[in-house]
Amino acid sequence: MESLVVKSAVDLVTHYVKKRLDANSAIPLEPNIGLERHLREAFNWSKRIQFLGMARAEETETTTIALRLATEPRRFRGRHALVNRTEADLLADDKSYILLGDPGAGKTTTLKRVVYKLLFEEPVERDDWYQFPVVIRLRELESGDTLIQTIARALGIPFHRRKDAEGHWYPGFWLGQMPLEYAVIDFLNVGHAVLLLDGLDELHAASEPKIRSELTRLSLNTNGTKIIVSCRTGDYNSVIEGFDLMEICPLEPHEIAAIAASWLPDPTLFISELGQVPYKDIADRPLLLTQLLFLYKRYGYLPEQPSQVYRKVVSLLLQEWDAERGISRQSRYARFDPDRKAAFLAAIAYQLTFKVQRKVFYETDLLNAYRTVHERFQLPAGDAKQVISEIETHTGIISIAGHDTYEFSHLSLQEYLCADYLIREPHSEHLNEYMADYPAPVAIAVALSSNPSATFATLFIRSKLTAQDGINSLLSRIVLERPFLDNSPALGVAIMKLYHDLANGDLSNLEKIVTFPGVQESVAVALDYFTPSSLVTQNEIEFICLQRARNLQEARGFRMPERVYLPASMLEDLYVRGNPHAALLRSKLLKLGKGA
Repeated sequence: MESLVVKSAVDLVTHYVKKRLDANSAIPLEPNIGLERHLREAFNWSKRIQFLGMARAEETETTTIALRLATEPRRFRGRHALVNRTEADLLADDKSYILLGDPGAGKTTTLKRVVYKLLFEEPVERDDWYQFPVVIRLRELESGDTLIQTIARALGIPFHRRKDAEGHWYPGFWLGQMPLEYAVIDFLNVGHAVLLLDGLDELHAASEPKIRSELTRLSLNTNGTKIIVSCRTGDYNSVIEGFDLMEICPLEPHEIAAIAASWLPDPTLFISELGQVPYKDIADRPLLLTQLLFLYKRYGYLPEQPSQVYRKVVSLLLQEWDAERGISRQSRYARFDPDRKAAFLAAIAYQLTFKVQRKVFYETDLLNAYRTVHERFQLPAGDAKQVISEIETHTGIISIAGHDTYEFSHLSLQEYLCADYLIREPHSEHLNEYMADYPAPVAIAVALSSNPSATFATLFIRSKLTAQDGINSLLSRIVLERPFLDNSPALGVAIMKLYHDLANGDLSNLEKIVTFPGVQESVAVALDYFTPSSLVTQNEIEFICLQRARNLQEARGFRMPERVYLPASMLEDLYVRGNPHAALLRSKLLKLGKGA
């Protein structure tokens, strides 16, 4: 079928050009190998997807799905927007569309799927009369190129300069007696082509006004063709006449499962693991979901420590995704490179999380946060809106949530960035001040710290939390973040203090942390700093009550607790395993007549 489409398209252009060139034309009518080459390239471009790290490309048709499209972008959307369109609807009428989406939402993949449909599938809608695709990747346009000339080259339409009777050059290029722009528009209408322009946001800055103007003229003067332009949501900041808008929706659970099923023989375990990790929200974008699938397919499991995923995703959105495709997005601000943008986003995340205390925030909140931090990044005080717009356009990490409201694209990324700020700032030792307000960034900060055991110990030994629910909220998130804890007496003290604080409540999260490598060993070493005083029973669990005998040398500014608890069963387990600290404590209990 592909060869039939190619032959029909080439014949159409050849016939059209022949009509437009008079017998005395200086341009020879040659076989149209340009369009044939272009359609072959469009076919090869459309059939596979690949990103850095993949040993081989994957088939577009078998590893992607048709995405849901909203007829109203979220920045203009009411609370109950109707979402009932798919990629098939892009070809089911005579309208031209700008297809919006965040970085990695699937804009380019959707265009690839449309190209594949045009080349290989019969129309299923009555109004789908379109014959063949013309694909222009806008990032490949040089600064002097016009859109019309680029389309003409893709179609294999020859063009030339023309002189008047007095030997003066007419402006622009021509096909026979017709200006090239008129000829291209005329042929697109006659040939019922679909013009697909990928990456309006990827144009060279100097070319953008000219290309947008050409797009307007094309859309207002075509009635037998269709134009579909992809653009990042954050970069669509002025109306282009003649286009309706469509925006790609975040993936729903059934769509995530469908994509996973196309990558894995049995996606059940992947879906189950994904449902239990704190970064599951990032799977709502195809790019980020396929990154997780790629990792799972390579290793057979998702990364053990979520902070590895957060770091990778932020880096991917800030620079790697564009770098893989050879796109360079220049900042308007000196030294505002991806690393500084990451630090800026971390500072903004901290301000909005703990100062404003909102996950969806108003523009005024965002502007106030900017004014608080802009000086340390050498950003102009009056350019808040421009900087935020650049962040939204270049990264998609902050995005418009509705009229006058913004949000981080994913809550897990907001929490990670906030944690990154907390752990790197001079006041990171005061993490316990934030425990009650919002425990998630504090838990991530423990995993990100250079010494997670010491950070954990400092956090809980100095903790002023009295409500067990607050302690357990933090512990439950630490369980998910899985910090790498090494053998440390301070960590052991913190664990035994937690047993004391939670003895008459829910111990399930603490018991999970005790199973982490290094934790029980830390408890055993910490026993050397306490002496047994009594046995107590709480919630049908027998605990050994221990009194402080001496202070840790590494107390890091905190005061050792006077009293801690140790489950008697843990002492016996350590004793059976031959731990000398447990054996000494057990002998002390025997002398006191408080143990068997």
